[in-house]
Amino acid sequence: MSKITINNLSNSGIDVQNLIDKLIQVKSMPIDALKNTNELYKSRISKLNEMLDLLKKLQESSKSLFDYRSPFDEMLGISSNEEFFTVKANRGADVSTRKIQILQTAKNYTISSDTLPVGTKIGKVNFTIQVGDSVRKVAFEGGTIEEFVKAIKEQAGDIVNINITYKDKDNLVISIEAKKQGANGNIQFSEEVQPILEQLGIVQKVSKSESLLYKSDPFTLSKDTSNKINVPQPGVNEKLTITFDVQKKEFIPPSSQNINVPDEIGGGTPITIDPQTAYPDPVIANQLIDQSQIAKEPLIVKVIGTEGEKIIQIESSASGITLNKDELGIGNIQSIEFINKSSDSYTVSNLQVKSIQEQEGYVAKNIVQKGRNSIFLIDGIRIEKESNVIDDVIKGVTLTLKRETKEEETISIEPNTEYAKEKIIEWVGHYNNVIDFIVNETKINKEGGENGAFAGDTAFMMLHNSLQRIMQSSFSDRTYKMLAQIGISTGKPGSNPTTRGGYLEIDEEMLDKALKENHQKVKELFGFDSDGDRLTDNGIAFRIGEYLKGMTNFSDGTIKKRADYFAELIKQNDKRVETLNRQLETYRDSLIFKFASMENLISKLKGDGNYLSTYLNNSNSSNQNK
Repeated sequence: MSKITINNLSNSGIDVQNLIDKLIQVKSMPIDALKNTNELYKSRISKLNEMLDLLKKLQESSKSLFDYRSPFDEMLGISSNEEFFTVKANRGADVSTRKIQILQTAKNYTISSDTLPVGTKIGKVNFTIQVGDSVRKVAFEGGTIEEFVKAIKEQAGDIVNINITYKDKDNLVISIEAKKQGANGNIQFSEEVQPILEQLGIVQKVSKSESLLYKSDPFTLSKDTSNKINVPQPGVNEKLTITFDVQKKEFIPPSSQNINVPDEIGGGTPITIDPQTAYPDPVIANQLIDQSQIAKEPLIVKVIGTEGEKIIQIESSASGITLNKDELGIGNIQSIEFINKSSDSYTVSNLQVKSIQEQEGYVAKNIVQKGRNSIFLIDGIRIEKESNVIDDVIKGVTLTLKRETKEEETISIEPNTEYAKEKIIEWVGHYNNVIDFIVNETKINKEGGENGAFAGDTAFMMLHNSLQRIMQSSFSDRTYKMLAQIGISTGKPGSNPTTRGGYLEIDEEMLDKALKENHQKVKELFGFDSDGDRLTDNGIAFRIGEYLKGMTNFSDGTIKKRADYFAELIKQNDKRVETLNRQLETYRDSLIFKFASMENLISKLKGDGNYLSTYLNNSNSSNQNK
């Protein structure tokens, strides 16, 4: 059936369209009421979702105070001097104070070429570069020295840094640095490219050799004497060794046969004591010698290097003592000084300085920096590593070594109280947000203003009261029995009007004090194991988290159920609106039909009236003519 419309019903002189619109408007009032109700329900669903979000944040914040994310397990690594080293501690670190002395830092192996003309040509070559266990293939099609460097950078740039430095517009130098630190980070080239690298002055060909750089005659050091020897330097890639022998001769006090008697005893004149003669007051030799002048000290050997110095003590005779640069860790040895402060005398003999070439074949020609390991002491224990980043010496701690220390420094591992404080404040903030929402959305405005979305809602009031009750929990067997003891409370009576709604305030001074003095006990206030099964099952944050599970559960939580309830009401109302709209359209059509019928009737009546009027008029005219 086609839709009935009104085109121009005006025979009656009545505004039919206006009359129908008003009738439809009256008939639509139940539909409008249902739509308004749905808007109210949608608003409540929106508010419930907002509440759910706030509760979830409080729940997650509560759980994070005692589960695997607990801020109380966060540790802070503190360096006594970050100029020398830094400390990073993770959650597995133990609270401790350790001593560290950095004897040397790790270095990257670095070499350079001779000075080369810009644009030097190099032929086609395929070769490999190796650093430690990493090997990279490089294919070069031939070209300039700059193109050669670019090829290495593109194909082996992950294991070496290669760069060009221009000394002037015509000359340059290539530098190559291993990205791996440590003594095992040397750069090695395959034999295919060695002749080319030799021409560039990057490598040179050598054979095994040993040469004597210096030899000293024997010398004897009596008390308070010394002898300093400047050490000649070895050639490139050669190893320097220093060897010597030490003979110790102990000091023997004078015998009683001939003793200088001190002035206060015998005037200082030598006397001879006859062993066969009995004297009333025998003189004992040890009583006549100033014992404080007899010193028993080791021989001091001070080795001076380009990167520090090393002190070696020798307490007895020894042969074949050997010193070398790599073991001392003080850079290139510059000098060696023998110092005697003992009453004993020391004779140094067979002192030799040798330069040894241990390698054979192609070796680096210009070594800018030899690769070396870091060497340091932790609580006096000597440790050597290939890197300056050390993460396997102290449990849960990463050390980054920067430079050598002159004396012991301190590593401190302690709880990160600032982070714990930050998370506690964040937790209190989430709680206050929930309380603020409940207070605002359940308020009844007695002055005629707008009420909250859940004004007078007892469920929300019960939530408010339950949260407050948990926050006021007390644990009799804990050091800190309640939140107020660590500075978290509803404030002093009358101190702040907002606290009447259950808002929490934080006394940061009290909280700081508690965290610093008894960090672990503060942790236990929020969550602890009460039955020894190693699972947290009590504490304020634990109770909050458990209580909110029933509110926030995705499938059957209280908030979800209420939102679903309003959604179902909206759905039902939408169906009723749909039904009423169909009825309204039928009603509209019936009105249009009725008014159309009325108009047709009126039109017919008017037509009949006009016919009668015409007929009567015509009749009257005929009668008059007769």
